[in-house]
Amino acid sequence: MSDASSTRGQLPLPGFVYDLDARELRRDSGEVVPLRAQSLAVLHRLAASAGRLVTKEELMTTVWRGLVVTDDSLVQCITEVRRALNDVAHDTVRTEKKRGYRLKPLERSGGPSGDLGAPTPSENGLAGGGLSLPDKPSIAVMPFANMSGDPQQEHFTDGITEDIITELSRFRALFVIARNSTFTYKGKGADVRTVARELGVQYVLEGSARRVENRLRITAQLLDGQTARHIWAERYDRLLEDIFEVQEVVTRNIVRAIAPEIDSMERSRARRRPANLSAYEIAMRAASDAEISYRKTDIVLRAKAFQAAREALALDAECVPALVALAYLHWQDAYFGSVADPLAAWREGFEACGRAVEIDPADSRGYVVKGILHCLPPPVRNSPDQQVQYEEALQALRHALDLNANDVGCLHMLGYCEAAAGDPVEGIRYLTQALRNSPRDPWNPVLCSMLSVANFLARNYADGLKWAQRAVRDVPGLFNVHMFLALNYVGLGDIAKAKEALHTARNLGPAVIQARLDGYSPYGREEGRARQVLFLRIAAGLENPVGADGLR
Repeated sequence: MSDASSTRGQLPLPGFVYDLDARELRRDSGEVVPLRAQSLAVLHRLAASAGRLVTKEELMTTVWRGLVVTDDSLVQCITEVRRALNDVAHDTVRTEKKRGYRLKPLERSGGPSGDLGAPTPSENGLAGGGLSLPDKPSIAVMPFANMSGDPQQEHFTDGITEDIITELSRFRALFVIARNSTFTYKGKGADVRTVARELGVQYVLEGSARRVENRLRITAQLLDGQTARHIWAERYDRLLEDIFEVQEVVTRNIVRAIAPEIDSMERSRARRRPANLSAYEIAMRAASDAEISYRKTDIVLRAKAFQAAREALALDAECVPALVALAYLHWQDAYFGSVADPLAAWREGFEACGRAVEIDPADSRGYVVKGILHCLPPPVRNSPDQQVQYEEALQALRHALDLNANDVGCLHMLGYCEAAAGDPVEGIRYLTQALRNSPRDPWNPVLCSMLSVANFLARNYADGLKWAQRAVRDVPGLFNVHMFLALNYVGLGDIAKAKEALHTARNLGPAVIQARLDGYSPYGREEGRARQVLFLRIAAGLENPVGADGLR
């Protein structure tokens, strides 16, 4: 087989270009990405055959040229190539099971332009016409239908769905779409094949719940997302207090159907169940309102969520979902400065999540909020408590991920924390994974903004600009998104657009931007802090743009 490098030129990949002539992987910004010789040789063979299946035998023959090596050597090279490409979802380097690998190039309709624009679906593979299947069994759990005829039962029915998602998410051998993405289909009656294509999953679970006094009927059916074929269906008639047993049975049946190889030890790790069903139902409402109140910065809804969380705890002082919601709400009060004493609220948040993890150490949610509290302290000047506690935050978030490998909230915060603490490449990996686990998530504009700052810290300014532009398109009122635009524009040398972006950021968040211009930066490494402050001061006209040359 002839080598195509002399005729193929440059191969575009999401966020990168592979130069077949020079045998170099470069970011869109032009920076060369270092790779070991064997990993580079594997990438070169895949790039020379882009779009075509390259068998393991062909890779072994062309890369190692007669040397006897194990499959592990090839797997290690593929892992390094994926890591270099930030290919967490394996959309770019695809595995054909027991056959080989296929490199999918980026299809671009036109050449480069002065304004890079927001990423299109074909560029980021996170939305639109369909996603490739992960290398592990994948499932989307659709919102269960409330058949009770009572709108007040919606939170209870949603809680059933969320708990099944949570239980499935704890299995590392499964790829589980997050609740926020599946709930975008609620009430829309979407075709199962459309859902599977848009979310990139192999299986879809549908169901319904009917609650009459102390009786409960739950139906569930597991379908093949490609053909809509029924794999199994079941109906459960139980007393209301048996709801958690039903959830466990449904989860166990799903696991047996789609991933029978999951180790029994992984199945046996049990979470504590609420002792009071009324408290559980109220806590579900509190958790939902707490999330929406943050996204909309809605103080009234936050107060309503506080009331619900405290009502649940009055019924069951050890209701973990209520404690987690309470901790998260206290953090919101502290972070937004909407109470007289933000530090007191922040400490109350720690107290609530501390109780949650003590009561149920197998529930990841308490550790996630603990990580948020450590990573994003309240903006109180001249206080030692204002300092970001990255080590403590990372410890809590990594433990949460050990408990629940598909927890999108954990992936979200861990990605930001890793990047801000000093490892932006690892941060990008987690943030990209969060986007793949929840491609239709209302939180995705916030994730895009975090990907922008992570790429800035990694000096991937072109990618950072793309993510900031995508975020600002969806949440134009967030000051920090415009600040990230300015940072990446300076990195690319477009000072005029950086000034425009910073002007908007100052209008939306004057106090925070002024603190940055005065020298404050929250990042863990001195180099990242200095670069952020300098780039913003250049955008503000306070420093000579030439000063950025040595830091780019």
